[in-house]
Amino acid sequence: MPPLSADKLYVRFLDVGQGDATLIQFGEDTVLIDAGEPSEGATVVQALQHYGVTQLDHVINSHPHADHLGGIREVLAAFPAERVYMPELPDELVPTSNSFLNFLEILEEQNKTLTRPNCHDTISIGEAVMTFLTVPVNDYDDLNDCSLVCLLEYGDTSFLFCGDLTKTAELDYLDAGLLTEPITVYKCSHHGSAGSSSKDFLACIQPEYVAISVGADNDYGHPAQSCLERLTAYTDQIYRTDLDGTISVISDGRQISIETEQTLKEDTP
Repeated sequence: MPPLSADKLYVRFLDVGQGDATLIQFGEDTVLIDAGEPSEGATVVQALQHYGVTQLDHVINSHPHADHLGGIREVLAAFPAERVYMPELPDELVPTSNSFLNFLEILEEQNKTLTRPNCHDTISIGEAVMTFLTVPVNDYDDLNDCSLVCLLEYGDTSFLFCGDLTKTAELDYLDAGLLTEPITVYKCSHHGSAGSSSKDFLACIQPEYVAISVGADNDYGHPAQSCLERLTAYTDQIYRTDLDGTISVISDGRQISIETEQTLKEDTP
């Protein structure tokens, strides 16, 4: 793996099948958002090693469904993070799954305190800034809608991560005025499901590029054709982990370049 450029932001949408995992690197700073299913923990650890990670500054769980949370225990065992984040949840939606209990167990083993970020809290990642965005979740009955939203900005480029938000919460973010500017790269919500990436939401964020984390031939029919049609109204630059493998987006603060596992294979003699 060639060394990272000190003045560039690297956002890597890892291929973890039907789940989510995103590695963010800038200089020596590293952040991981989600880590796929429990079966993908080793895959994420190997990917971090491949990309030269020796420590994690922050680990963010967008929401505690197994396809986002499950691999985090194995990741934290290999790379104990300085801080671990998770959204606020209504009492009735706090899970009792093995993935969630295993996650709490390793936090206790490592004497880590779980951080529940407030709206507009920020963390620095090299010269980039990530801002947490939240809306009240007390009235939600779907854990997906409790997902943390993260806005990552570096220079003129921006990245939006929304976990598995559905149309319900997307509209709440718009009503709260939390998303008002076009986005360079949108990590497509909920693996491209029909009930996410609504027309009004996309009209606000107007993505230039889209990354969809999705498993090949998955049982859910993701990404839905209706979602793809809404996305293509704004861009034809749509990348998918089931087709492209891991998607690496590299920003110099002015423009971005994209590398995929498939393009890298094609460039290999």
